[in-house]
Amino acid sequence: AMAAHEQARLAKMVDGMRGSFFTGVTKDVAWRKEQIRSIIRLVEENVEAIVRAINADHSGPKLRGVFDMAGCIEEGEFALKHLDRWAADEVVPDPNAMGKSVVRREPKGVVLIIGPWNFPIELVLRPLVSVLAAGNVAVLKPSEVSVHASALLAELVPKYFSADAVQVVTGAVPETTALLALRWDHIMYTG
Repeated sequence: AMAAHEQARLAKMVDGMRGSFFTGVTKDVAWRKEQIRSIIRLVEENVEAIVRAINADHSGPKLRGVFDMAGCIEEGEFALKHLDRWAADEVVPDPNAMGKSVVRREPKGVVLIIGPWNFPIELVLRPLVSVLAAGNVAVLKPSEVSVHASALLAELVPKYFSADAVQVVTGAVPETTALLALRWDHIMYTG
C-alpha cells in the first residue's frame, strides 16, 4: 500500500488541477490549441530520445517508435485544423417559433490517462490530444513496465506543459491504485 502522505500529495495535486480547470481557462480555444502545439513540439523536438526509450523498453529491430510518433503529430494537426468547428455552439431546430436552441459542448474536467506498456508514449500522447482539445486537463500515468518511456515522459512533460494543464505520475500498482481512489471526471485507458 502507499504511504498516507503520498496519497495526500496526489489528492492535493488533482484538487489543484481541478481548481485551475474551474477558472475557465481551458474553455478558451486558443489555450487548447497552444496545448496541442505543445504535444507536437514535445514529439518533434525529442524524436531520438523517444525512439531510444522505446527501443530500450522493447529491444529488438523495432522501427515502430518512429511510426508511433508520426501518429501523435497527425492527431495533433488534425485537432488543430478542426478545433474551431468542434468547439463552436451548434444551432439545432427549436419547435418554439420564437426560440433558438444550441448545443454547447462543455469539457469534463480532470482526466486520468493510464498508458499501456506496448505503445508506452503514443497511447498516452494521442489520447492527450483529444483530452486537451476538448478543454480538459490531464494526469498521465504511463506504464511502469516500459520504464524508460515512463521516465522520459516524466522528464519531458513539465518542460512543455504547465502543471495546471498536464502532470505525470510514475510508479506501479500502488500509485495506480492510489490514483484510482481519487475522483476523476473521466478516465481513459487504451490497452
